[in-house]
Amino acid sequence: MAGMIVALFFGISFLMTQTGLRQMPAMVLLSYRFGIAALFMTAMRLCNIIHIDYKDKPMKGIIALSVFYPGISFCFETVALYYVPSSQAGIVVSISPIFVTIFALLILREKPKTIQVFFVLLSVTGVFITTVFARGGDDEGMFFGILLMLVSVAAGALNNVLSRKYSKYFTSVEITYMMICLGAVIFTGISLIQGVFDRNVFLSYKVPFQSLEILLVMLGLSIGTSVIAFFCLNYMLSKLKAANVSVFMNLATVISIAAGVLVAKERLHWYQVTGGVIIIISVWGTSYYENKK
Repeated sequence: MAGMIVALFFGISFLMTQTGLRQMPAMVLLSYRFGIAALFMTAMRLCNIIHIDYKDKPMKGIIALSVFYPGISFCFETVALYYVPSSQAGIVVSISPIFVTIFALLILREKPKTIQVFFVLLSVTGVFITTVFARGGDDEGMFFGILLMLVSVAAGALNNVLSRKYSKYFTSVEITYMMICLGAVIFTGISLIQGVFDRNVFLSYKVPFQSLEILLVMLGLSIGTSVIAFFCLNYMLSKLKAANVSVFMNLATVISIAAGVLVAKERLHWYQVTGGVIIIISVWGTSYYENKK
Protein backbone atom coordinates (compact mmCIF):
# COMPACT_ATOMS: atom_id res chain seq x y z
CA MET A 1 0.00 0.00 0.00
CA ALA A 2 2.85 2.38 0.80
CA GLY A 3 4.40 1.55 -2.55
CA MET A 4 1.20 2.41 -4.42
CA ILE A 5 1.03 5.79 -2.64
CA VAL A 6 4.67 6.53 -3.48
CA ALA A 7 4.17 5.55 -7.13
CA LEU A 8 1.07 7.75 -7.42
CA PHE A 9 2.60 10.91 -5.98
CA PHE A 10 6.00 10.45 -7.62
CA GLY A 11 4.32 9.71 -10.95
CA ILE A 12 2.34 12.96 -11.03
CA SER A 13 5.08 15.05 -9.39
CA PHE A 14 6.91 15.57 -12.71
CA LEU A 15 3.80 17.08 -14.27
CA MET A 16 3.15 19.30 -11.23
CA THR A 17 6.78 20.43 -11.23
CA GLN A 18 6.65 21.38 -14.91
CA THR A 19 3.48 23.38 -14.22
CA GLY A 20 5.26 25.31 -11.48
CA LEU A 21 8.40 25.87 -13.57
CA ARG A 22 6.38 27.79 -16.16
CA GLN A 23 5.86 30.61 -13.67
CA MET A 24 8.78 30.49 -11.21
CA PRO A 25 12.50 29.58 -11.07
CA ALA A 26 13.46 26.03 -10.11
CA MET A 27 15.02 26.92 -6.75
CA VAL A 28 12.04 29.06 -5.71
CA LEU A 29 9.72 26.18 -6.52
CA LEU A 30 11.84 23.78 -4.45
CA SER A 31 12.06 26.35 -1.64
CA TYR A 32 8.27 26.50 -1.47
CA ARG A 33 7.93 22.75 -1.81
CA PHE A 34 10.17 21.84 1.09
CA GLY A 35 9.49 24.97 3.14
CA ILE A 36 5.74 24.27 3.32
CA ALA A 37 6.42 20.60 4.02
CA ALA A 38 8.85 21.48 6.83
CA LEU A 39 6.34 23.84 8.44
CA PHE A 40 3.61 21.22 8.14
CA MET A 41 5.67 18.49 9.82
CA THR A 42 6.96 20.90 12.49
CA ALA A 43 3.35 21.79 13.34
CA MET A 44 2.55 18.06 13.62
CA ARG A 45 5.57 17.64 15.89
CA LEU A 46 4.53 20.54 18.16
CA CYS A 47 1.01 19.09 18.38
CA ASN A 48 2.51 15.70 19.39
CA ILE A 49 1.00 14.03 16.33
CA ILE A 50 4.43 12.73 15.40
CA HIS A 51 7.34 11.93 17.73
CA ILE A 52 10.92 12.76 16.79
CA ASP A 53 14.02 12.08 18.90
CA TYR A 54 17.57 12.36 17.50
CA LYS A 55 19.35 11.98 20.85
CA ASP A 56 22.35 9.62 20.80
CA LYS A 57 21.77 8.63 17.17
CA PRO A 58 24.21 8.70 14.19
CA MET A 59 23.25 12.12 12.81
CA LYS A 60 26.05 12.23 10.24
CA GLY A 61 24.47 9.33 8.37
CA ILE A 62 20.98 10.82 8.17
CA ILE A 63 22.40 14.21 7.14
CA ALA A 64 24.44 12.51 4.41
CA LEU A 65 21.44 10.71 2.93
CA SER A 66 19.45 13.98 3.03
CA VAL A 67 22.18 15.79 1.10
CA PHE A 68 21.93 13.20 -1.69
CA TYR A 69 18.13 13.22 -1.62
CA PRO A 70 16.45 15.65 -1.78
CA GLY A 71 19.52 17.94 -2.03
CA ILE A 72 21.50 16.81 -5.07
CA SER A 73 18.76 14.67 -6.61
CA PHE A 74 16.05 17.34 -6.71
CA CYS A 75 18.40 20.07 -7.97
CA PHE A 76 19.27 18.02 -11.05
CA GLU A 77 15.76 16.62 -11.52
CA THR A 78 14.02 20.00 -11.44
CA VAL A 79 16.46 21.59 -13.90
CA ALA A 80 16.16 18.52 -16.16
CA LEU A 81 12.39 19.06 -16.42
CA TYR A 82 13.12 22.21 -18.42
CA TYR A 83 14.42 19.93 -21.20
CA VAL A 84 12.45 16.67 -21.06
CA PRO A 85 8.67 16.03 -20.96
CA SER A 86 7.22 14.58 -17.76
CA SER A 87 6.50 11.20 -19.36
CA GLN A 88 10.11 10.84 -20.54
CA ALA A 89 11.43 11.93 -17.13
CA GLY A 90 9.44 9.17 -15.45
CA ILE A 91 10.90 6.65 -17.87
CA VAL A 92 14.49 7.71 -17.15
CA VAL A 93 13.89 7.61 -13.38
CA SER A 94 12.88 3.97 -13.60
CA ILE A 95 16.48 3.02 -14.40
CA SER A 96 17.15 3.39 -10.65
CA PRO A 97 17.12 -0.40 -9.95
CA ILE A 98 20.52 -0.67 -11.60
CA PHE A 99 22.04 2.00 -9.35
CA VAL A 100 20.26 0.71 -6.24
CA THR A 101 21.29 -2.90 -6.84
CA ILE A 102 24.93 -1.86 -7.22
CA PHE A 103 24.93 0.43 -4.18
CA ALA A 104 23.03 -2.10 -2.05
CA LEU A 105 25.54 -4.79 -2.95
CA LEU A 106 28.52 -2.54 -2.15
CA ILE A 107 27.17 -0.87 0.99
CA LEU A 108 24.59 -3.23 2.49
CA ARG A 109 25.90 -6.54 1.09
CA GLU A 110 22.35 -7.34 -0.01
CA LYS A 111 22.40 -9.98 -2.73
CA PRO A 112 19.14 -10.32 -4.68
CA LYS A 113 17.83 -13.74 -5.68
CA THR A 114 18.64 -14.94 -9.18
CA ILE A 115 15.00 -14.70 -10.29
CA GLN A 116 14.85 -11.16 -8.90
CA VAL A 117 17.93 -10.19 -10.88
CA PHE A 118 16.04 -11.37 -13.96
CA PHE A 119 13.07 -9.11 -13.16
CA VAL A 120 15.39 -6.16 -12.41
CA LEU A 121 16.97 -6.62 -15.84
CA LEU A 122 13.49 -6.97 -17.31
CA SER A 123 12.52 -3.59 -15.86
CA VAL A 124 15.65 -2.09 -17.37
CA THR A 125 14.63 -3.59 -20.70
CA GLY A 126 11.35 -1.72 -20.43
CA VAL A 127 13.25 1.51 -19.78
CA PHE A 128 15.61 0.78 -22.67
CA ILE A 129 12.74 0.29 -25.10
CA THR A 130 11.03 3.56 -24.16
CA THR A 131 14.28 5.55 -24.22
CA VAL A 132 15.82 4.22 -27.42
CA PHE A 133 12.69 4.73 -29.48
CA ALA A 134 11.84 8.12 -27.96
CA ARG A 135 11.64 10.87 -30.56
CA GLY A 136 10.71 14.52 -30.78
CA GLY A 137 11.98 17.75 -29.31
CA ASP A 138 15.44 19.28 -29.44
CA ASP A 139 17.88 16.36 -29.47
CA GLU A 140 20.67 18.30 -27.77
CA GLY A 141 18.34 19.61 -25.08
CA MET A 142 16.79 16.17 -24.60
CA PHE A 143 20.21 14.54 -24.27
CA PHE A 144 21.33 17.14 -21.70
CA GLY A 145 18.09 16.71 -19.76
CA ILE A 146 18.50 12.93 -19.68
CA LEU A 147 22.07 13.30 -18.36
CA LEU A 148 20.77 15.52 -15.55
CA MET A 149 18.05 12.99 -14.77
CA LEU A 150 20.63 10.18 -14.56
CA VAL A 151 22.64 12.15 -11.99
CA SER A 152 19.42 12.72 -10.06
CA VAL A 153 18.58 9.02 -10.20
CA ALA A 154 22.05 8.01 -8.97
CA ALA A 155 21.78 10.39 -6.00
CA GLY A 156 18.29 9.12 -5.20
CA ALA A 157 19.45 5.51 -5.41
CA LEU A 158 22.28 6.20 -2.97
CA ASN A 159 19.75 7.77 -0.61
CA ASN A 160 17.58 4.64 -0.81
CA VAL A 161 20.47 2.46 0.25
CA LEU A 162 21.58 4.78 3.06
CA SER A 163 17.99 5.16 4.28
CA ARG A 164 17.69 1.38 4.61
CA LYS A 165 21.05 1.25 6.38
CA TYR A 166 20.06 3.85 8.99
CA SER A 167 16.47 2.66 9.41
CA LYS A 168 17.73 0.53 12.32
CA TYR A 169 18.54 3.76 14.21
CA PHE A 170 15.81 6.13 13.02
CA THR A 171 12.07 5.79 12.49
CA SER A 172 10.54 6.55 9.08
CA VAL A 173 9.16 9.82 10.46
CA GLU A 174 12.56 10.93 11.79
CA ILE A 175 14.27 10.27 8.45
CA THR A 176 11.49 12.04 6.55
CA TYR A 177 11.61 15.07 8.85
CA MET A 178 15.36 15.49 8.47
CA MET A 179 15.17 15.11 4.68
CA ILE A 180 12.46 17.74 4.38
CA CYS A 181 13.99 20.27 6.80
CA LEU A 182 17.44 19.99 5.25
CA GLY A 183 15.87 20.30 1.79
CA ALA A 184 14.08 23.48 2.87
CA VAL A 185 17.34 24.98 4.15
CA ILE A 186 19.34 24.03 1.04
CA PHE A 187 16.86 25.22 -1.59
CA THR A 188 15.78 28.37 0.24
CA GLY A 189 19.43 29.30 0.73
CA ILE A 190 20.20 28.80 -2.96
CA SER A 191 17.15 30.82 -4.06
CA LEU A 192 18.05 33.70 -1.72
CA ILE A 193 21.59 33.79 -3.10
CA GLN A 194 20.14 33.88 -6.62
CA GLY A 195 17.89 36.71 -5.52
CA VAL A 196 20.90 38.84 -4.62
CA PHE A 197 21.94 38.79 -8.29
CA ASP A 198 18.48 38.66 -9.86
CA ARG A 199 15.74 40.66 -8.17
CA ASN A 200 13.09 38.79 -10.18
CA VAL A 201 13.75 35.74 -8.00
CA PHE A 202 12.31 37.56 -4.99
CA LEU A 203 9.29 38.62 -7.05
CA SER A 204 8.71 34.95 -7.93
CA TYR A 205 7.82 34.23 -4.30
CA LYS A 206 4.54 36.12 -4.87
CA VAL A 207 3.38 33.78 -7.64
CA PRO A 208 1.55 31.16 -5.49
CA PHE A 209 -0.51 33.96 -3.90
CA GLN A 210 -1.52 35.26 -7.33
CA SER A 211 -2.43 31.94 -8.99
CA LEU A 212 -4.76 29.30 -7.56
CA GLU A 213 -3.28 26.69 -9.93
CA ILE A 214 0.28 27.27 -8.66
CA LEU A 215 -0.92 27.30 -5.04
CA LEU A 216 -2.53 23.88 -5.52
CA VAL A 217 0.65 22.63 -7.23
CA MET A 218 2.75 23.80 -4.26
CA LEU A 219 0.43 22.06 -1.79
CA GLY A 220 0.44 18.87 -3.85
CA LEU A 221 4.23 18.82 -4.11
CA SER A 222 4.84 19.74 -0.46
CA ILE A 223 2.18 17.87 1.51
CA GLY A 224 1.54 15.06 -0.96
CA THR A 225 4.90 14.25 -2.52
CA SER A 226 7.33 15.59 0.08
CA VAL A 227 5.54 14.55 3.30
CA ILE A 228 3.20 11.64 2.58
CA ALA A 229 5.23 10.01 -0.23
CA PHE A 230 8.58 10.51 1.55
CA PHE A 231 7.22 8.89 4.69
CA CYS A 232 5.82 5.94 2.72
CA LEU A 233 9.14 5.56 0.89
CA ASN A 234 11.17 5.52 4.10
CA TYR A 235 8.66 3.09 5.62
CA MET A 236 9.12 0.77 2.64
CA LEU A 237 12.90 0.99 2.95
CA SER A 238 12.66 -0.10 6.59
CA LYS A 239 10.71 -3.24 5.60
CA LEU A 240 12.01 -4.28 2.17
CA LYS A 241 15.38 -4.62 0.46
CA ALA A 242 16.48 -1.44 -1.29
CA ALA A 243 16.53 -3.05 -4.76
CA ASN A 244 12.99 -4.36 -4.32
CA VAL A 245 11.68 -0.94 -3.34
CA SER A 246 13.38 0.66 -6.32
CA VAL A 247 11.86 -1.76 -8.82
CA PHE A 248 8.42 -1.39 -7.26
CA MET A 249 8.69 2.38 -7.68
CA ASN A 250 8.91 1.85 -11.43
CA LEU A 251 5.12 1.98 -11.30
CA ALA A 252 5.63 5.72 -11.05
CA THR A 253 6.92 5.56 -14.62
CA VAL A 254 3.62 4.22 -15.89
CA ILE A 255 1.71 6.85 -13.90
CA SER A 256 3.92 9.67 -15.19
CA ILE A 257 3.28 8.54 -18.78
CA ALA A 258 -0.48 8.41 -18.15
CA ALA A 259 -0.43 11.86 -16.52
CA GLY A 260 1.55 13.32 -19.40
CA VAL A 261 -0.85 11.90 -21.98
CA LEU A 262 -4.16 12.59 -20.22
CA VAL A 263 -3.38 15.97 -18.64
CA ALA A 264 -0.52 17.54 -20.61
CA LYS A 265 -1.71 15.99 -23.90
CA GLU A 266 1.71 14.48 -24.60
CA ARG A 267 1.61 11.94 -27.40
CA LEU A 268 1.60 8.27 -26.33
CA HIS A 269 3.81 6.03 -28.46
CA TRP A 270 3.75 2.26 -28.87
CA TYR A 271 7.17 1.90 -27.25
CA GLN A 272 5.92 3.68 -24.10
CA VAL A 273 3.03 1.23 -23.84
CA THR A 274 5.35 -1.73 -24.41
CA GLY A 275 7.87 -0.46 -21.88
CA GLY A 276 5.12 0.24 -19.34
CA VAL A 277 3.74 -3.30 -19.59
CA ILE A 278 7.23 -4.79 -19.14
CA ILE A 279 7.84 -2.57 -16.10
CA ILE A 280 4.57 -3.65 -14.46
CA ILE A 281 5.49 -7.32 -14.99
CA SER A 282 8.93 -6.73 -13.46
CA VAL A 283 7.37 -5.01 -10.41
CA TRP A 284 5.04 -7.96 -9.87
CA GLY A 285 7.83 -10.52 -10.29
CA THR A 286 10.26 -8.85 -7.91
CA SER A 287 7.63 -8.43 -5.17
CA TYR A 288 6.19 -11.94 -5.64
CA TYR A 289 9.49 -13.78 -5.35
CA GLU A 290 10.62 -11.66 -2.40
CA ASN A 291 7.57 -12.72 -0.36
CA LYS A 292 7.31 -16.30 -1.61
CA LYS A 293 8.59 -18.87 0.93
